[in-house]
Amino acid sequence: MRLTPESFAKFWKLFVESVENTNSLWNSDNEWNINVIYKKEKNNHSLLKKIEKTFDGLKADFEYRKIDIVIYSIEKYKCINHYDNEGEENTNIPIGLEAIIEHENDYRKVFEEIRKLIEYRSRLKVLITYPKDINSEKAIRKKFIKCIKQANSFLPENDETKYLLITGYNNNNKISWNFFKSTKYTNWEFIKT
Repeated sequence: MRLTPESFAKFWKLFVESVENTNSLWNSDNEWNINVIYKKEKNNHSLLKKIEKTFDGLKADFEYRKIDIVIYSIEKYKCINHYDNEGEENTNIPIGLEAIIEHENDYRKVFEEIRKLIEYRSRLKVLITYPKDINSEKAIRKKFIKCIKQANSFLPENDETKYLLITGYNNNNKISWNFFKSTKYTNWEFIKT
């Protein structure tokens, strides 16, 4: 499956629906982060393993250069050879990123995450956050697209770069998700999953 805003939106929806006790985890930012987003166990239920299983030929990793999650293809981008502190050769450093994902529980702090998404090069840039209501979501979309356009007026990104905004709400004890896509040229477009 190719990594696009639509394919990742569909993946995200299926992934969170597969998580057990989603509603109880949702009510605790820390539990949600530990058990859903940053679960580092090497089992098939972790976010990284699901990404790698769903998007054939791609690898995923946490906290690469202060980006929450990066997705890359080792075959597509020859990796830079370097040596770790013990002198062992390590070739698992990607030159190009297929996707970068920033996750922020507190919607009021998303602008630091937006800054990181704009600064780094990647084909797909994803922000996942949880605004308190529709007005907060609209404010995030408005500010995010303004930042994208300002940054691109200074130094344009590749035309293939796409953005995906994922927002989650607790709606009567059921989690509702909204997905929006954009490019450097367009405003947000709702993605139906």
